[in-house]
Amino acid sequence: MTAPEDARSVPLVGLPLVVVTLTFFFTALGAIAVGIRTYIRLRLKSFGLDDTMVVFTMMTFIAVAAFTLHGANVGVGTRNAGLNAWLAVESSKWYLFWILMYLSGMVVLKTSVCTTLLRILPPSMTAFRVCVYVLIFLSWAAWCVSFIGVLSLCRPLEATWRPSLVAEGKATCGGQEVMVAISQAVTVASVLTDTGCAVLPGIMLWKTQMAKTSKLEVFALVSIASIASVATIARAPFLSHYADPTNDLTYYEGFMVLFSNVETGIGLFASSLPSIRRAYLILIKSEGQNGSSGGGSGASDAKQHQGNTGIITIGGSGSKPKSSRSRNRFINPTDLGQSEAHVDGGGEWERIGDDGSDKGILIPQDNGKRIRVDQSYAVEMHPVPSRDNDHYGHK
Repeated sequence: MTAPEDARSVPLVGLPLVVVTLTFFFTALGAIAVGIRTYIRLRLKSFGLDDTMVVFTMMTFIAVAAFTLHGANVGVGTRNAGLNAWLAVESSKWYLFWILMYLSGMVVLKTSVCTTLLRILPPSMTAFRVCVYVLIFLSWAAWCVSFIGVLSLCRPLEATWRPSLVAEGKATCGGQEVMVAISQAVTVASVLTDTGCAVLPGIMLWKTQMAKTSKLEVFALVSIASIASVATIARAPFLSHYADPTNDLTYYEGFMVLFSNVETGIGLFASSLPSIRRAYLILIKSEGQNGSSGGGSGASDAKQHQGNTGIITIGGSGSKPKSSRSRNRFINPTDLGQSEAHVDGGGEWERIGDDGSDKGILIPQDNGKRIRVDQSYAVEMHPVPSRDNDHYGHK
């Protein structure tokens, strides 16, 4: 049913309602995740460039949600039969505004994820760092092609949403195949970068010496980010409709908006997962301290030393603490989980043979040579029964 000529909005039913509902759901989810991330990073005084870029992406996503709502009200996601001439023009205009804002937010978000990877990757992992730089290059190259391509498709720009200007000879536009080519190039680049940002952290952590359960936990978290690639792939079949704008293009644009907004929301949530986990651990620690503070200092000390709880490492002591300092050892910040240390040195090194222990000083300190070691350690806390003759636990 064609909308009346004086209609300035369409009912939010069917696809437009689904688009608006899911968009605001993922906007709220992203805002909560980014809020927790910002709070944790500021509390730990580790707020960096990648966090700034995530906050910027969240701000653009709020604008994207607003454009989505208004676009759905004026016809994005509605078939041509339900639009009048004014709604057809307005839906095309606000879809253009949406796509420019979406592209700007996504490229910054992917750059933020890559910046985080560069910050945690040790310098010795040269191949991984090169891959991250390639992902950044691909992201910005795709943004340049799509952003500039959309803006330069028609001259003047108004003809992009008002095709009557072309029919009147007042504007010129490139063929619709240009828009299809741009969209397909952006989709391929998005799949590659989304997959790379999800796979690289998994490969990097798999090569470290971590407990298998911890690795599975990391992969479970990273796999959430791969859903963004699924959303990008799901959007791909609708790109071909750019070639025939008269065949309900505004309806199929609703699917593109839907999957793109889902991609952004999942990306914001997945990139903030480490901070969410840190906030959870801090909450658990706070509840543990509050629960043990009401029993008095004597009861607290007795509970603390019952079972002789300590840090158990190879050669580490499980004996009773000999001083107040040893009783409080290793309580912050990694007493809630695992601690990883990457030791990296430069320079030349000398291989040690079977008789190396008899050489005394293996490498003289005055010749500038050093030994390089790449090592990862996983430290866990658990109680060790007190023993009279053996105070060492091995794991």
